[in-house]
Amino acid sequence: MFSLTRRVFHTKSNSIIAKSLFNKHCCNYATIKYTKDHEWVRYDTNKNVSVGISDEAQKKLGEIVHMEFNVKVGDSIKTHDVIGEVESVKSVSEVYSPVSGKIIEINKELSDNPGKINESAESDAWMIKVDLESESEELMDKDSYVKYCESEEH
Repeated sequence: MFSLTRRVFHTKSNSIIAKSLFNKHCCNYATIKYTKDHEWVRYDTNKNVSVGISDEAQKKLGEIVHMEFNVKVGDSIKTHDVIGEVESVKSVSEVYSPVSGKIIEINKELSDNPGKINESAESDAWMIKVDLESESEELMDKDSYVKYCESEEH
């Protein structure tokens, strides 16, 4: 889609439209940021974000068998606050918030079906939705996150 759009639009204003179309159709790459603790933030709107753990975290943890939330809708959270715990066959790990704001929704389905995190950690298995106040300054784009994960392995 992007390469086709890129050929069609040549003026400066049309380039902005092309970039907008690219971001709309490639939202997973363009609008998700990651932490060194392997959480992700997806910008659903300019004000609301979804938060979860990365595919990399899920792979490292192994099969997720339990999800417990330490927060509820209406809670105000700060960056680095613990929002819950995931338990795998290997260990129990805390999940930290990469943003500050007010929780507007919790994916309660994960409490009943934590295996969903194993299937789609970076999409359907979002954990909380937040009315965004601020984000961590340490968030990385996808390329930086991939490099970070590769450096962790060595």
